[in-house]
Amino acid sequence: MLRKASSWVSSPLAVHLLLGAAGASGPSIDKYAQLSKLLAKDEGNTLRSRVFIASSSEEQRKYGDLESQHVDFRNDADSNTISDWIIQHAEETMGFKNDFPMETRIALTNIHRFKDTWKEFNNGSPCMKLYNSFNYTQDVKYETRMLELPTSGDFKLVLLVPNETDVLPELFSKLRNEGLEAAASCLQPMFTTTTRLEAPSISLCSKIIREQEIDTKSFTATGLHYGNMKVSDEGIDINVLTCLYSTVDSAPIKKEEDTSFLEKRPCFFMALIFKDTPIFLGQYYP
Repeated sequence: MLRKASSWVSSPLAVHLLLGAAGASGPSIDKYAQLSKLLAKDEGNTLRSRVFIASSSEEQRKYGDLESQHVDFRNDADSNTISDWIIQHAEETMGFKNDFPMETRIALTNIHRFKDTWKEFNNGSPCMKLYNSFNYTQDVKYETRMLELPTSGDFKLVLLVPNETDVLPELFSKLRNEGLEAAASCLQPMFTTTTRLEAPSISLCSKIIREQEIDTKSFTATGLHYGNMKVSDEGIDINVLTCLYSTVDSAPIKKEEDTSFLEKRPCFFMALIFKDTPIFLGQYYP
């Protein structure tokens, strides 16, 4: 669970890839597996994964095609091996400070990085699409609810604007679970227009903890999500470190409703979209 409402960014693409490697299955696992193959040749989007297994473990199973490495989670020097791998591929520590418990038996890790500039149109200037942008009558509000900022690649940064906080969680749920097309279709009435791109200035660093029950008998995992995100008039830069770890005595998870999206304080909900599917999700408090 997210312990308190704050700015954050995570990678559902990384989460689903790690869950699939751990043995989970289902339509969403398959969808993101196919998506990762399409993104494999995109220079602005990189994914690096590794499985760290406790030295004392006799486990021999394979975790998909992920590389594995034995470490002693009780030994600081071995734990630094994980930090070194993170720095090698993320070029920074991402806030990771040997956060795995000493009782950890396995940790699946992924570094997902994305960087791109905004797309320039025929007039040479970046543009963005606004949804519900016209004041049509005095008794009905047609305020901007959603912004779509295309990058020079085939990606779109979608921002949900904090005008009506009562509808934002539902709209964000549509966006993260069903994609951009479904989110746009639920805006009623809907008007759109294209205007000169004015990207909000966003800079955030986050760490969130969520428990994740993998739908196999292999293990129950705790998810650690470290994220850095910068948005400016130049473009967008996102780094996310995702870790799913399991300890020797991991217990079944008690089902709880995630209320992290119900904070009343105005915020932006964000998603980086590829092929109508979010590969990054986030929440930002100005």
